[in-house]
Amino acid sequence: MTLQQVTDWLERLELEQYAEAFRDNHIDGATLRGLNDAELEQLGVVSMGHRKRLRAAIAALSDAIPPGPLADLIPRLPTPLALPLAEYLKETEPKLKLWDACDAVEDLLRLLVFLGIGELCRLRDNKLPGDLPRDFHQAIEQPTLGKWWRMAQQVAQHIARQVADPKSADTALPELPSAIAQTLVPFLDGPADPRTVERSFLELRNQLAHGGVNYRQIPRLLQHWQAPFEALWPTLAWLADLHLTVRTATGYGRLRGPDIVPEPLTPPPSAPSAPAVAAQDAVVALRGERVIPLWPLALFGIPRHPEHGTDPAAPPLPQVYVRRGQVNLHYRPLGKTAIVQSESDQTATERFLALFRAPEPPRPKDRQGFSVQGFEDSFRTLAERLIGRTRELDTLRSAVTATPNGVLWLDGPASMGKSYLVVALAAELIADPPAGTLVLGYQFRANDALRCAREPFLRFACERIEAALPPADRPAPEGDGQPPKPLERLKTLLARLAERTPDLTPACPRPSPPRCASSPRACRPWAPTTSAPCSWSVSVRCARNCCASAVVPHSTLCCIPTPTGSNIPAQGNALG
Repeated sequence: MTLQQVTDWLERLELEQYAEAFRDNHIDGATLRGLNDAELEQLGVVSMGHRKRLRAAIAALSDAIPPGPLADLIPRLPTPLALPLAEYLKETEPKLKLWDACDAVEDLLRLLVFLGIGELCRLRDNKLPGDLPRDFHQAIEQPTLGKWWRMAQQVAQHIARQVADPKSADTALPELPSAIAQTLVPFLDGPADPRTVERSFLELRNQLAHGGVNYRQIPRLLQHWQAPFEALWPTLAWLADLHLTVRTATGYGRLRGPDIVPEPLTPPPSAPSAPAVAAQDAVVALRGERVIPLWPLALFGIPRHPEHGTDPAAPPLPQVYVRRGQVNLHYRPLGKTAIVQSESDQTATERFLALFRAPEPPRPKDRQGFSVQGFEDSFRTLAERLIGRTRELDTLRSAVTATPNGVLWLDGPASMGKSYLVVALAAELIADPPAGTLVLGYQFRANDALRCAREPFLRFACERIEAALPPADRPAPEGDGQPPKPLERLKTLLARLAERTPDLTPACPRPSPPRCASSPRACRPWAPTTSAPCSWSVSVRCARNCCASAVVPHSTLCCIPTPTGSNIPAQGNALG
């Protein structure tokens, strides 16, 4: 703790009347922890009650973070770094302490990437340069420690070009390239050959994560890495010059030290900087007059629960991006909180996609005229590699035949050939589909960047279902001439399928059957003729044909059998 931080600490204890005496006697964090009762009295703390309050606060401070150079640096660092480092210093169990060190390094790389991306956007009209959007696209959607490290190296290279180019604007992060090349590369990668847990911190973390380190090795590895790990952070002390600034209920705050409550920022941001901080949930890094935007990768606000939304009574918290979910971005709220994962709003997701989605190249049409290529050829190739498994394939065929609607889940130990079984059956069904059935096979593969995502999957389904419908039943284009969103398009197509569907027995709980107009009793048997999600309705026809159709609410999207001879999908079986 610096002299100013000791003053702030006294103010939080409501003992600010002693701040001048502490400052005049150069009481910093290290000296504070060693003060005894007599020394407090010499400093002018005459009141027994005040001395007891100070001694209790000093004891709590001492218990939380043991003294040392790293402990003195932590209160000056941005909160996303100070918190994991404080946890590391407090931990005494060797294996957990090693894990805390790994977490602190990952949080460091994450923050360096956030800062680098924000700085490059600041220098380039809010856009990333060159091929970075394309290069970062997959890595940042599901990042790992190794991916954060590669992204940190890439942003450092771009900022190094800015530093070296005399015509470029002055960068706010001139230390970043050397911090990566001279400090982090030797620490994380170590010598190339051999790469062991004693020579590479990344290798240590990988072995810890995958069970490659036994409990007997832990104390020795902690002793080996503790000194270089703790020596790493003073070389990064320039990060303390960055003020992570947020808007609070009372003005502006700074996220500094291991406290998740922002400390007041005085003086407040200058007039040119203020608009960047005024935005809802915004977090910016201020260095002098330069403003580095960190939103949407970091935000400050009430955490949004993925299912229950925000709790208006909850306090705002700093949150850092961890991955992109199916709908929105996922964050980790900092500090001890009941919500371990929060979710962004749509605005943050749209900004994220604008940053990291390179312009799509023109979509080549496949030989059937679809913009999303099918998997038929690859299914056939993989199916030919399947050897044996006749009995398992027969079992799978029987299960599909016996399941008119719903989902089949194929489970089993890793690497036993489940994917080959499913692909073989898919190739068989696509080549020779059951009567009145359209079989659509789709495969999500991590190395297939163009198709391993929600949007191309929805387009794939829409194009093929629309092609299967008679031209007269295909939905008309939108009135504004713009193509509809894929999910909305799919809903419309399913509704058209439902309109062409005969009697259907739903797999979900049935609504109450309608009353027959010619009888006080309910019509029996009865069945819905169409089905759709809960926002739609189900048209129900009396099976005796003695009364008109009625409309009954329905809560589940059911699978739709088709008329005999139709080429509309007859069932919605899925295998995963």
